Amino acid sequence: MHPIDIGVRLRIADALGYLGWRDKIIDTTLRKCLENEHNFQTRFQLIEAYALLTKNEPFIEERIVKPAVSILIDENEKKSQKQAFIILCKLEYYTKDLVHQIIEQLDKYSPSIKKYAIDYISKAPFIPENDTVLLSDQLKNVMHNENNDTHLRNKAFEALFNLYDILS
Repeated sequence: MHPIDIGVRLRIADALGYLGWRDKIIDTTLRKCLENEHNFQTRFQLIEAYALLTKNEPFIEERIVKPAVSILIDENEKKSQKQAFIILCKLEYYTKDLVHQIIEQLDKYSPSIKKYAIDYISKAPFIPENDTVLLSDQLKNVMHNENNDTHLRNKAFEALFNLYDILS
C-alpha cells in the first residue's frame, strides 16, 4: 500500500479489532498487518486492538509495557511511550511490579510523558505500600515546580488527591 492509503489502513485496523480475535483468520490477519505496518499511528492501533482482544500477556509486556518503562531520548520513542501509557490505561493493566517501576522512575520521564505516567498511576487500583511515600514526594515536587505547565501540575494534584483517598 502507498502512504496515501494510511486512512484506509487505519479503518481496516479498527474493523479487525471490532470483529474479534477468536476467529483464527482475523487473528492471523491482525498479526500479519501488525508485522507489515510501518505507519506509526496504524501500528499502534493494531497493537491496541490485538492487546485488547487477546489479553496476550507476553505481547503486552513486549509491545506495550517495555516502551512505557523505557527512559527514552528521541521524539519517535516518546510517541511510542505516550501511546503505550494510553493503551495500558485502556487495558487496565496494573501489576505490582509495573506500578512500582513507573513510580520509581517517574522523575526521569520528560514532562510530556510524565502526564501520561501520572494518569496511569492515578488510575491504578492500588499503590504498592512501599511506594506511597516516594510517590507522594514526587507528586508534590511536580506540583510545586513552576517550570511544569499547569496541566502537568493539575495531574499531579489529582493523583496526590487520589493517593490519599486510596490510603484512607
